[in-house]
Amino acid sequence: MIRMKDVRWSWLAGFFQAEGCVSLKGELTVSQKDHEPLDLIHDFLKYHFPKYRALVRRKKFTDYHTLHLYPRVTEQLLPWLRGEKLYRAAEKLVAQNRALPKCLPIDDDWTIGFWEGDGSVFLAGPSTGIQVTFSQKDPEVLEELRDHLTKHSFGSGSLTETEPKLPTKPGLHSHMNRLTYHCGVRDTRLLAWLHDRVRSEFRREQLRAFIKAVDLYNTRAPKAAKNPSTSTPEDFLPRKPWRRRKWLQLQTARNQV
Repeated sequence: MIRMKDVRWSWLAGFFQAEGCVSLKGELTVSQKDHEPLDLIHDFLKYHFPKYRALVRRKKFTDYHTLHLYPRVTEQLLPWLRGEKLYRAAEKLVAQNRALPKCLPIDDDWTIGFWEGDGSVFLAGPSTGIQVTFSQKDPEVLEELRDHLTKHSFGSGSLTETEPKLPTKPGLHSHMNRLTYHCGVRDTRLLAWLHDRVRSEFRREQLRAFIKAVDLYNTRAPKAAKNPSTSTPEDFLPRKPWRRRKWLQLQTARNQV
């Protein structure tokens, strides 16, 4: 059970940086398939703003859930926002000739919220091993995030730009930047660091499954030293994506019993 004191404004700002949206009227919303982080945000805002009445709603004909944030949340999030999200959220302050708050540096809670919003972990292949990624349109945000993670001795990571799979309308951002950390098949420091700090139970079970797969691989790897190709981390997780998701759901259900 997640306690309210485990949630901070920096975590919410990192989550909004990844999954948030600012409408033309200046309204802030967050959307994600997993409703658990949105429920946590709702309870957090309800605690700080008793008049907060919004509910987590599911979008029609989609698997996404959405939550409208309280208008007063903008003042709390501005010091933590970066790039385009900062400029769009601060339009009202600029129109009123008010000064923008001082930008605060990225911390661990911001990093965790950002990864829970738009991060991923997956097995790239037998030779590459496990990869942890952070995605964002603004490369400056990922560069600042990489500098913060370097302080934890997780390496520098690789920053790449991916092209869209489908054509987009002119004037829209068509490219996504991705910060990738190659954990290999033996190094689980970044996975363990994320596992101990994430708020979503599904994310925690996902990371636990990959850590378990790496531990099993390292335990059995010496026995398969003569033929390493026959033993990879992929041998300990379902190969097909839909089976892997079902397996993670089953592990989550077992731990809740």
